[in-house]
Amino acid sequence: MGKKHKNKQEQNKQTIKNKESIKENNEICKTENFSVAIAEQKVNENQTDIVISNFSISAYGKELFKNTDLSIINKNKYALIGPNGQGKTTLLVHLVKRKLPIPKNIDIFMVEQEIDCSIKTVLQSVLESNSYLVKLKNKQSKLNNLERDLSEKEIEDYNKISTELENFKFDTFEPKAKKILYGLGFDNSMQTKSTETYSGGWRMRISIAKALFMEPEILLLDEPTNHLDLNTVIWLQEYLLLWKKTLVIISHNQDFINSICTNVIHIRNKQIEQYKGNYDDFCKMLEQKKLVELKNWEKQEKKLVELKKNNSNKKAEQLIVKNDKKAQRKKIINKENNEPVINKLVKPKDYIVKFSFMNPSIIDHNLITIDNVSFSYDNNNIDLFQNLSLGISPDERICIVGPNGVGKSTLLKLMMGDLVPTLGNIDINRKLRIGKYSQHSVDNIPNDLTPVSLLQKIDTNLSIQEARRCLGNYGLESHAHLIENKDLSGGQKARVQFALINILKPHAIFLDEPTNHLDIESINALITAINNYKGAIVIISHDSKLIEETNCQLYICKKKSCIKFNGDFEDYKEYIISKTDTNISTASTTETSNVSIFDII
Repeated sequence: MGKKHKNKQEQNKQTIKNKESIKENNEICKTENFSVAIAEQKVNENQTDIVISNFSISAYGKELFKNTDLSIINKNKYALIGPNGQGKTTLLVHLVKRKLPIPKNIDIFMVEQEIDCSIKTVLQSVLESNSYLVKLKNKQSKLNNLERDLSEKEIEDYNKISTELENFKFDTFEPKAKKILYGLGFDNSMQTKSTETYSGGWRMRISIAKALFMEPEILLLDEPTNHLDLNTVIWLQEYLLLWKKTLVIISHNQDFINSICTNVIHIRNKQIEQYKGNYDDFCKMLEQKKLVELKNWEKQEKKLVELKKNNSNKKAEQLIVKNDKKAQRKKIINKENNEPVINKLVKPKDYIVKFSFMNPSIIDHNLITIDNVSFSYDNNNIDLFQNLSLGISPDERICIVGPNGVGKSTLLKLMMGDLVPTLGNIDINRKLRIGKYSQHSVDNIPNDLTPVSLLQKIDTNLSIQEARRCLGNYGLESHAHLIENKDLSGGQKARVQFALINILKPHAIFLDEPTNHLDIESINALITAINNYKGAIVIISHDSKLIEETNCQLYICKKKSCIKFNGDFEDYKEYIISKTDTNISTASTTETSNVSIFDII
């Protein structure tokens, strides 16, 4: 047998074993409440691309996709985008559950949910994601530990296992896993702790680490940056830039997908539209497409008006058929000129979201003054902050950055008066009204009230119509205005929270990760609202576009303090990358990768 053929065989074996591991690890949400219709098509089991024609998907009776097509070409990197509630996650779930026709030889993995907690260490959890190799290593160890001479059969098995482990380059696995975990914020001590000691956000990071470690042929990521701090987002972005396999990312982080992705899958009007290029390229092409659609509609309307003016109503009806199901099923021909009847074009509608914050009354002095403050939680004698001094002026624009765990959210709570300092003084202007937004505030919206009744509870002079208008301005669909908050999605609750902030007419708005539940259009609307607002803004965010386009001054939380960063966001990004001692193009060794993201700032 030739050496080339043998290597190919070994490669195929490795791929098969990797698939087995991915199958075991790929536990994604159920699809029982969905219905799928697919036109009959042949699938070549050896092909490396996914090509699906004429499929439809419905969820709970609502049509999400209708007679549309999808192509995922090997080694391309896709951004999957579209407004909230249009079926992005649903599509990925149906792909990974193979509810759509996917060649059997393609292994596919989706990072959607945090891992189950266990007594296993973080490093173990990642290493054991390749279950097949773990089994091989255990067999080898058992044979090594036998207190007797091995039989011929056992020696043969041992040699086979050793060869297979060698082919897989098993000795590089631990350094590779460590390198990924360091990049995602786990220092050496954190890697040795059990997964059950970590919160949901950190367990999500472990899930991402497992996916990067396994390197499936197609990796699906659903909002991977939601649980990451800015430093880690920058690291992940650099890592995925060098990803050699197929990638599909759902993300609202425009800069993130713009720098990584080579193609865009856009969901619009129950159809999938595909574009070559990054997110910026897509925006330009979509704008051109909309202009063409509008021109075609205007041309049709002009023709209809002319026909009706000439008393040719019947001819107009013959030429144009409305978009009803019966008409679409038939091939209708205009008998007079033997021309096919065309479906009536619908005027293109843009998905528009407009956020706004009412400008506050003027306060002349500092809104908040922090003087020589130290703080520690009651159950912890270690100070999170020491001798911290900071002032917030009426027109301040601040973005607080730094890795998770250094006290960014705690600092916001101190500024707002939700926490009392251990030492020092925080002077909050008595006239100051504060608008607060955080993931916790979104989750704590009263469940038994509707969005309308909640706004009316805060502002008793607000009419139902005014409340509904306010909610509509923040992109909350009209049907959601009068249902209880407990039945709203995370994105819908976020919009209610922004509406609440607006009616308070605050002098300062504090935003803790405000983009996590918002689609791209809503983030752009939020940026506009912040830029038009005349009061103070304090933000914690991992979204680089939000930071850059709101002209925020960066403050870095580090070493129990919060200091002003001399430079813009691009300078900060370069600073982080230059300080990160991980070479993401090659597997690092334990010695060279023993640097955490926490050590670099």
